[in-house]
Amino acid sequence: MASEEVRIFPLTDLTGTRYDLLDRLILELEAEGLRVTEAKIPYEFMRNGNSLLSIRKM
Repeated sequence: MASEEVRIFPLTDLTGTRYDLLDRLILELEAEGLRVTEAKIPYEFMRNGNSLLSIRKM
């Protein structure tokens, strides 16, 4: 179990499309009292794969 933070990367499938249920996941995690942030990173792992999701306890 992660004690401070979980990061999810990349936020796209292999075609570079953002995962369909990502926004719903973010809302559900926030409703559980977690701090969720999406951040751009300085490199692109794959097409459109330049964002990561950070999930932290509040």
